[in-house]
Amino acid sequence: MLPQILLCTYRSFTRITMQSSHRILANPKSLRKILIATIFSLQIGNAAVEAGVVDSTTYQLVDGAFSGSRAFDDVAYYSQFWRIAGGESFDDCLAYTVDQLTRAGFSDQPGVPSVYWIEEEDINTPVWTPSQGELRVVKPDRQLLHSFNETPMTLCLNSFTTDVTSEVVFVGSGTRASDYRNKDVKGKIVLGRGEPRMLYRRAVVERGALGILSGYIQGYNRPDMFPDAIHSGDIPYDPSRKSFGMMVSTKTFNYFARRLRQGMQVRAQVKIKSSFEKGTRRTLVAEIPGVTKPDERIVLVGHIDHEKPGANDNASGSATMLEIARTMNSLIEQGSLMPPGRTITFLWVDEYEGTTLWMNRNPEALTAVQAVFVVDMVGEKTEITGGPFRLERMPDPSAIWLRPPDEHTPWGAGAVDRTDIRGHYLNDFFLSVCLQRAAATGWDVHTNPWEGGSDHDLFLKRGLPAVLSWHFPDYFYHTSLDDLDKVDPDELKHVGVAVSTAALTLANADNATVGRMLADIQASAEIRFDGEERNSRNALQAARDSGGNVATQYAEEQEILSAWEQWYEETFESLSHVPVEGISAETRTLVEAAKAKIQQRYDAILNSLKPDNSE
Repeated sequence: MLPQILLCTYRSFTRITMQSSHRILANPKSLRKILIATIFSLQIGNAAVEAGVVDSTTYQLVDGAFSGSRAFDDVAYYSQFWRIAGGESFDDCLAYTVDQLTRAGFSDQPGVPSVYWIEEEDINTPVWTPSQGELRVVKPDRQLLHSFNETPMTLCLNSFTTDVTSEVVFVGSGTRASDYRNKDVKGKIVLGRGEPRMLYRRAVVERGALGILSGYIQGYNRPDMFPDAIHSGDIPYDPSRKSFGMMVSTKTFNYFARRLRQGMQVRAQVKIKSSFEKGTRRTLVAEIPGVTKPDERIVLVGHIDHEKPGANDNASGSATMLEIARTMNSLIEQGSLMPPGRTITFLWVDEYEGTTLWMNRNPEALTAVQAVFVVDMVGEKTEITGGPFRLERMPDPSAIWLRPPDEHTPWGAGAVDRTDIRGHYLNDFFLSVCLQRAAATGWDVHTNPWEGGSDHDLFLKRGLPAVLSWHFPDYFYHTSLDDLDKVDPDELKHVGVAVSTAALTLANADNATVGRMLADIQASAEIRFDGEERNSRNALQAARDSGGNVATQYAEEQEILSAWEQWYEETFESLSHVPVEGISAETRTLVEAAKAKIQQRYDAILNSLKPDNSE
């Protein structure tokens, strides 16, 4: 077994260095590798798990059964299609998933241990289906620039069938009225670098352009490194104008812009074939029912929709969830794992809308959701895609007051109100599970404050605990280059094993589980308050040095520290809901002691920071 002191050292080290580690240490990745190498030099294999929050037997069974290569094959299947909810290809992917679930022992018939079904609703707006598309320049030279067959993402969603040849007018961004000063775009094709919906509104709706060419792309996509990447785009459904939009690569955008700036007349031909039909949104639900508290749920969510290829976003999450379901059900059928005490629910959805469909159709299921794990962009081959695995936490005080060592990703901060902050064990618990996996395998694990942007937001808005597993930045996010060659079977397995063992642990938790979780969260709280005390001291010293109002600064520090104290008190209290059999008197005593200790730590820090009356 891993010596406890080494495990504690590892946890303290990783919790600090994983979060914006460059602020703390000169070369944290190297140091982290040295520490992991030290752990492995003891030849303990997966024994690091034994000292953590996850039962070692569960971990090793899941680790042995989960197949990264099988999940990779599922990614390969999903990424063949442009997966629009209500469209034939989306439904084909659901049918594939159903077939795989059936092979794994799930059934849509009553009276079987593991079940699946499909929730349906009509889609109000007609569902768009693209089939052909070409962008050619016909003057000053002639060449094919983009085609749907080669890069399907070049077509903006909701583009109508068209065949036009016209002059191209460059409007800069094209999203501001001033971009069109002294430019006549009526009856012409507009080229702009702005977001396609706004570009469409300004050029087509307000000024009568035939359609748009958008060179929109984000900085984190690194167009300087990948000039052939085409960003996804959509325009409003507009049956009165029956217009179009096409996304172009940075290379193509520069080709047009350079010639237009040189005063050349540029003419382009756009051919698109598409159709619109009434569609049905479908959400696939699978469940492994709980045997003790079947009404209580651990929920796993992955969205299946995306433009083709959409390999990491989010064929990877859909495939990882499928392999998790196969792995769990197989181990339970074999008798290697006991059936879960709580129900484990899997949702393959149309992002946001499909999750909302399940919520609306199953309101009773929401009353006792214990934890939600959203898997979105989880298969990245990180040496190519540019960003590590990240656990995005539930909103905690760092989502409001961003201080070292926390840091936002290039995605950026989300809007959070103090009333959105409700302490819960899920943040620290799942991070510990991921770090246990990291200790055993060398997996690179990071964490970030809540930012939003996936299905976890819907659960959080309803006051339900939810965390996101993802990777960011990803150079190929929402681009035509998000293909299968950017997916790593090992990364799929890391995420799958971590999510599986976390879900199974919570589904079968007892009071001993709470004891392990409590000790781990107490250690996390100590690290957090050590850091926040330093942050507060630095802020007060900065106020003194600058001649600022120290009393005002102290009040701000008190508010931040109070938020963290409340967070951890509520987090400790949330542990009372973890044991399937109910919390014991002994565990309740431990929880109350932890709450009292964090209150004492908070009081001690405030007293130590309190400025002199003379200040």
